[in-house]
Amino acid sequence: MYKGSARDLRKRVTDHMQGRVARTRNRRPLTLIYVEYFADYTAARIRENRLKSGQGRKWLKAWVAEWQTHRT
Repeated sequence: MYKGSARDLRKRVTDHMQGRVARTRNRRPLTLIYVEYFADYTAARIRENRLKSGQGRKWLKAWVAEWQTHRT
């Protein structure tokens, strides 16, 4: 599971899908499943760091599990 922040979401997703991001290059194809929008980039980075913490990772893992059960 990759977590990140971007100033331009479309460009960032395109970069990931085309293999221009080393972190996800070998994990394609990718599926974007969750997005949050923030008023400024600093707030987005704070949220990204929270999602990368133990509590945030636990919350996101539960959210993904719930999403997977409802997507069919």
